[in-house]
Amino acid sequence: MFERLMSSIEKFRDALPADFCISCFAKRLLAKMGAVVPPDAAGPVSKAEALQKLREEASKAAIEIRDDSDPEVKAYLDWAAKNQGIPPENMHASTIGDVIMIRAEHAQNVRVLREEMIHVEQQRSGVAISGPEAIDQLEIEARERMIERAGEWGITEQEAQELRDEIKKIRESGY
Repeated sequence: MFERLMSSIEKFRDALPADFCISCFAKRLLAKMGAVVPPDAAGPVSKAEALQKLREEASKAAIEIRDDSDPEVKAYLDWAAKNQGIPPENMHASTIGDVIMIRAEHAQNVRVLREEMIHVEQQRSGVAISGPEAIDQLEIEARERMIERAGEWGITEQEAQELRDEIKKIRESGY
């Protein structure tokens, strides 16, 4: 049943958003119908595959990824950390427009990069940030998307649990 559903949906691939996860949708639909859902029909991708796919997506979408070996990036990330009242090493990455700025030690971290890619999409969609509640909602939405597409995006179950924990914390006390 899963394969038939996947095949049917695949016919509409061109009409779907670029980031639409067909297998995720099929699994949700089958679960709602009470059908047996394969645990991970498409199979999880490796970190290396996920990183390669992410970098290809960024390139196609004209998203620049810059690490803090660039003094401007380091200065900005340090400033952003100070502005948020956190130690610089806790400011792993930040996004402005189409530029993802990331600490070099996190430049291969799919989870950190994927979250920033989502923030680029959020900004491109014209989302206005009008206060802490809006920021909290965007952070929650980014984490929920990563959980939903964990296998496809190389997010481990441990990382997915960390994301769930972060969502809980954001809901309780803000970002």
